[in-house]
Amino acid sequence: MTHGVRARHDQLTNAALAAWFGEISGTEASFQCSPCMSSRSDEYRQRAAEAKNRAAQTSSLSIKSAFEDVARGWLLLAEQTEWIEGRRSALRDEDTSN
Repeated sequence: MTHGVRARHDQLTNAALAAWFGEISGTEASFQCSPCMSSRSDEYRQRAAEAKNRAAQTSSLSIKSAFEDVARGWLLLAEQTEWIEGRRSALRDEDTSN
């Protein structure tokens, strides 16, 4: 891929991701627990599913790949959040038992 074509490819991929993130950002409350979601990790898994759906809807391989990367990132964040929440819960339990 020539430099110009690669630069255009990166611009298109970045534009697609920026547009998608623009649709889901700006709502701080969406990161708080809601009656429909039991935790932040559920919210992150939902966002991963949305990214996977976006990947399935595009015919561009580069944009599809970018959305799949985003989905993997959201799933990793969900796993890390669960681990942190588990550690916090264990520490709280330890504090209350002493």
